[in-house]
Amino acid sequence: MKKTYGVSNGGFVASTDDLKAKQNGIEITEVRDPGESEAQEGAENRATWGNSIEFLMSCISMSVGLGNIWRFPFIAYENGGGAFLIPYIIVLIIVGKPMYYMEMILGQFTSRSSVKIWAVSPIFKGIGIGQMVGTCSVISYYCSMIGLTLNYLFSSFQSELPWSRCREEWGENCVDSKPNPNQTNIENGVSSSEFYFMKEVLKAKEQIDDGIGVPDWKMTLWLLLAWVLVFIIISRGVKSSGKAAYFLAIFPYVVMIILLIRACTLEGAGEGILFFIKPQFSELLNPKVWKEAVVQCFFSLATGMGPIIMFASYNNFHHNVYRLGGQWMLDLVDHYGGTFLIFALAVVELVAIFWVYGLADFILDTQFMCKRYLGIYWRYCWSFVTPVFMMAIFIYYMATLKPLTFGDSHYPEAAHVAGWILFGIGLLQLPLWASYAIGCRGSFMDNVRKSARPTEEWGPKNPKSYLEWKQFKADIKARNDLYNAERNYPKWKIALRNFFGIYVN
Repeated sequence: MKKTYGVSNGGFVASTDDLKAKQNGIEITEVRDPGESEAQEGAENRATWGNSIEFLMSCISMSVGLGNIWRFPFIAYENGGGAFLIPYIIVLIIVGKPMYYMEMILGQFTSRSSVKIWAVSPIFKGIGIGQMVGTCSVISYYCSMIGLTLNYLFSSFQSELPWSRCREEWGENCVDSKPNPNQTNIENGVSSSEFYFMKEVLKAKEQIDDGIGVPDWKMTLWLLLAWVLVFIIISRGVKSSGKAAYFLAIFPYVVMIILLIRACTLEGAGEGILFFIKPQFSELLNPKVWKEAVVQCFFSLATGMGPIIMFASYNNFHHNVYRLGGQWMLDLVDHYGGTFLIFALAVVELVAIFWVYGLADFILDTQFMCKRYLGIYWRYCWSFVTPVFMMAIFIYYMATLKPLTFGDSHYPEAAHVAGWILFGIGLLQLPLWASYAIGCRGSFMDNVRKSARPTEEWGPKNPKSYLEWKQFKADIKARNDLYNAERNYPKWKIALRNFFGIYVN
């Protein structure tokens, strides 16, 4: 950021106040670069949350979604019941919490989106683009789920619920969901609510090979309504979404408490709850359980997808962030475009920030922004524990990868090809944008090193904060160079201190 200066003669100015600010009749006036003025104005005019509570509620509303309410109970039941909480909490501590805090810091420090933050290391810009592909894959079926919810919401206002009784076309093995003492085929039957969901709502085919069918006009309207609601909520950016977050974060808890009370009053509730939470401690030795804990952690916290970076980018710079029928198609997109892709990009994201940009620099950035020195927990998780644990789980994930199924049905080969193409589109962003950043001119290795280093765009968006940050880091690094020289530290020891983010404050 260069500054030029203009010179004007002030010798004929009689004001003593003016003369005090001038020497030898010469006045030095700063002439700002127009680009810098625009950057200053853009930084000042950038929208921010109405208050810190809106930011908190928005983050909570991201977590209190399908990933927790719908996905977590199923994953826990499939992987040891109550015992699943042990690996989940451990993963939350060594992976989830460090990544969540890291993404908050990146967003708030730069006031930029999950794509533009990669000015920190342009060679990894493909991570941001790939995360965008993964997020688009996830929201494509999340809105479908909201459409299903709206369908059930309005259908439940009927005098008799349409899924409470069997219909003749559903066959003899249908069992009324509403208690019926005259029902005889209960043992091998299928509930009317399941038939209603599969036949009337999804209009599912008998076999996956039969295709997904044509769009249902009713569900199309519900899907349209879901997207209209999304548009209304985000129409004014954080000004509108921040207000909506109060409802979106609190109301799900109210509904869950009501449903819990209702479920506990039903006959056999005790047996059902015990069946779900009964721990199977033998499952803790199964690597698959730990892999599922990591995946669930990502879905629960929405890390590795971009929204946390985006939310934090609308905070004030010095905010104390430290305290705070298609059903087959949906499963296919979730597996390849959501879980698989986001997992892979998260591993590269950790490597790019903490091993390429460097933990020492990242901690200095955080200290400048939050005015606090980070403790040993963050340093050791970020430098070693979280990246290595994620790599080990991802290697296991790849080594034990099995063909995706829907119930007892297997997907056709074409479906798997489509899934791998979706995954490839997201992952291909890494080499594509890396090649673009490296370029073709000059020495290849010099270009690689240059593209891995931060650009001039990296740093606080506000020009004043940017200059203060530059000076802060220069002072700290000069002090540490002197400290290392006085103690005659060997290069390996200096590198080790930098790796773990240890420096003299």
